[in-house]
Order: sequence, then C-alpha cells, then structure tokens
Amino acid sequence: MSQTLQNSFDRLAEILKNNNSFIIVGHERPDGYCIGTQYSLGYLLESWDKQVYLSNPDPPPTNMDFLTTESTWRVTIPDRPVDVGIVIDCGNLQRTANFQPYLEGLDRLVVIDHHQNNHLDVDLKILCPEISSVGEIVFRFYQHLGETITPAVARALYASIVTDTGCFRHGNTTALTHQAVARLMEAGDFHTEEIYSLIYERESLQSRVLLGEILTGLQQRESVVWSQVTGELFRRTGTSEDDLNEAINQLRQVEGAKIVILFCERPDSRTVKVSFRSKQGIDLMPIVSRFGGGGHSAAAGASVQGSLSEVKDKVLQTVDEVLNRAG
Repeated sequence: MSQTLQNSFDRLAEILKNNNSFIIVGHERPDGYCIGTQYSLGYLLESWDKQVYLSNPDPPPTNMDFLTTESTWRVTIPDRPVDVGIVIDCGNLQRTANFQPYLEGLDRLVVIDHHQNNHLDVDLKILCPEISSVGEIVFRFYQHLGETITPAVARALYASIVTDTGCFRHGNTTALTHQAVARLMEAGDFHTEEIYSLIYERESLQSRVLLGEILTGLQQRESVVWSQVTGELFRRTGTSEDDLNEAINQLRQVEGAKIVILFCERPDSRTVKVSFRSKQGIDLMPIVSRFGGGGHSAAAGASVQGSLSEVKDKVLQTVDEVLNRAG
C-alpha cells in the first residue's frame, strides 16, 4: 500500500471517528459494487455506534436483495444535515441526482472512487484508479484499521468486487485483487457459485427476449460493433433499463471487435445513454470525454442529448476519428 493511500486512510479514519452522523450515497441506478461498498462502510460505522443513512437516488436492484434485506435503504433525503456525506463511485455530484443539493450543503464531504476522471473538490477524496474496484478500496481500509471482516461484510465486498471487475475479466483485475478475494472467502460464509447465481442468473424471460432483439440488431464496421435499444423496444418487450444487465458484455464477444457500443434511448426520447467497452488496450476516455461521460479506460459511458439517430451518428464519427488517429 502506498504512503499516499495510507495517509488518506488515516485521514478518513479520523473523519469517521470524530463525527457522529453520516449519509453514504451512491449514483443513479445503483449497481452491485455501489451497494456492496455502501453496506460495508455502513456496517463499520454502525459498529462504532454512528448514525448512518444508506441512500441512493433509485432503489437497489433486485439482484442485490441478498444484501439489502439486512439494512434500511433510502431514496428520500434526510430532513436535517448530517455531519459527513460519503459519496461512492461518482465522478461528479450530478450522478447523485436529487441528492446533489443536499450533499453540496453539508459541511464535510468525502469521495471514494477508482475512476480516473473524478474532478470533485471535496474535503477528502480517495481516488485509486490503479485499484480494481471501490470494494477493494474499502477492503484495504478495513485491513488498514485492523477491523474484523464479518461474514456479512465479506459477502458484500465480494459482490462489490465481482461486479466491478466483470467477474475478474476486466483489465483492472490484479494479483492484489485476487489476494483480497481470497481473504474475503476465508472470512465469509458464502459460496462463489451462490453469489454468482444471485447476481447474474435471475433474469426475467422478458429481459432475455430484449437481449435477443439487441443481438439481432447488431451492426459492425471494421473493429466497431454496436446495437441499440429504443423506447418502443422497451415497451414491446415489457422491459426497462433495469433489464440491460450484462447486455453490453455480450457485444464484446464478437470476433474482431475492439470497441463495442450500446445506445439506449431514454424515456424522454431526447437523451441517449451510451455504454462503451473496449479491448486490446484501447482507451475510451478520449471518446467519452467529448460527451461529458466517464468511467474506466476499457469500460465507460455517457448520457448524450439528442435523438437516437443524431447521437449514434455523432458517437460513431467520434469513434472513427479516435481510432484513425491511434492508427
């Protein structure tokens, strides 16, 4: 562990121990790594007799219910300020949606993230793009403090790391990641097959129909592969964005694909969510930064104003420009 990270952990411990009330906030449409990390930090604070709110702009996803049944999760804003706000996995406060004004009004704000394009100006920012996941950051924080990792915390952190690394497929997975997972498996009362099944093998029939439509609509131009989801397709299949779990990763399986893109039309028909994945070391940041997006070099996204056809044309043109410059 670097000296910089140790110093950050010391500062975080000081903030947590010297204050009494906290809100731990994730982003819109919270995912497994967001939920698992929030739970683990919340458990630590509650063990220190602190008041903790676990909050997100949207309810936890159903595939995380094996974690969320053990805590109270809120989508409402507390009626009074807390001492410290902790923001998880957000490159900007806009991703916290309706919580943004509340967070901006707090006296102290902490951010824990591993995305390289986090530009938030806060009291303490623990930013570790070299670490696989926010779950692994919190695991290392537990270790730094010498705190016991309970079976429930081990399960939550394992779920966080699994989802953030794409089941250890992404390039951000390191030997240290696997060492952390080994410790969690020793501390936890869970089976890896069970966790995988709870997260990834409870999809509805409608979501599989939706995936079939997405794959049917695949298009490829040289090393770029893409598909799209329209509002009409959501309505016809009786699905929503919640049913797009892992869809983008299915596109990565096309032979010869270096960049894959999924365009998802938002309900207002004036915004398109664009998800990107890349292979062979291609950095997505020069692409998504043009559209105000963020993420990792190989997994990123953006919300882009415009109609589906307009956004698709702009994005594909930008992708071509970046690939041409890269040779």
